[in-house]
Amino acid sequence: MKKNIFAIVLLLFIVKQPYLFAQAVMQESLKDRFREAGGLNVNTSAIGTIYGFDNSTSEVLGSTYLTEEWTKANIKFYPRVIQTLKGSVKLDSVVGVMSRINLKQHFVEIKVDNQNKYIDADWIQSVSFPQKTFVNVRDFTFEKLNKGFIEVITTGKYGLYLWHQISIKKPDYSPALNTGSKDAKVIHDIRTLLAFDKQLYILSGKKTFEEILGSKIEAVAKYVKENDLSFKDKELDKLILLVSYLNQNY
Repeated sequence: MKKNIFAIVLLLFIVKQPYLFAQAVMQESLKDRFREAGGLNVNTSAIGTIYGFDNSTSEVLGSTYLTEEWTKANIKFYPRVIQTLKGSVKLDSVVGVMSRINLKQHFVEIKVDNQNKYIDADWIQSVSFPQKTFVNVRDFTFEKLNKGFIEVITTGKYGLYLWHQISIKKPDYSPALNTGSKDAKVIHDIRTLLAFDKQLYILSGKKTFEEILGSKIEAVAKYVKENDLSFKDKELDKLILLVSYLNQNY
C-alpha cells in the first residue's frame, strides 16, 4: 500500500491533477493549494464558485459527502504503470484506508498518516466499503452523469445501481416579507438506475423495461404478475428478483 501511495503522489505532482493524493514528501497538497486561493470550504474552491450565491449573510446547511463518517475502504485504481524515483510501479489498489466520498466535487477523501488527502474520481475504478460498493460511472454510457460514482445493487447483463445525487437549494429569504430561509441547503436524493449492456437508464417503472425489452415486455410482465414481482424501485427486493430473472433468461 505504501508503495502505491508513493507512486500516486509522484505522478500527481508531475501531471498537476486537480485533486492531489499527497504524501509528506510533497510541498503542497490540494488543500494547501485551496488555502492559498482563499480557503477550501463549502462555498468556494480554487476552481471557482461551486454554488453561485452570495454567502455573506448565510450558511450552507448539510454535507456534500455521501456520509460524514470515515469508513475503511478498498480502493481500486484504473491500472497503469508509472515511473517513480524507486523505479516502475504498477498502480493497482490500496486496502483498508479510511475514506469518504464527496458527491459534489467527485473525489474520494482519505486519511494518510493522519492527514486528509484527495483522489480525483477519474483515477478510481471502484471504492468498496464493508456494506457498499461504488463503481465509476465512466465505465457506463449515461448522459446525465459523466463523472462520479454509482452504488452497486446487482450486476450482470442487466444491473441495478443507485445514483446518489447532490443539489443545492439556494436561500429564499425575503426581507420585505421576513419569510423564507437565509441559508442554503444541501439536498440529497437517490435515483435507481437500470443497466443494460453498460447503458444506464433512470428507472421509471415498467416504461423503462419496455424501452429495453421491446416486444418481450409482455412475457416479462406476465412473469412479474404471476410471481408477485415489481417494476418499481419502491419495492427494491422484488425488483432485484426481476433483474435476476432477466439475467438468467434474456
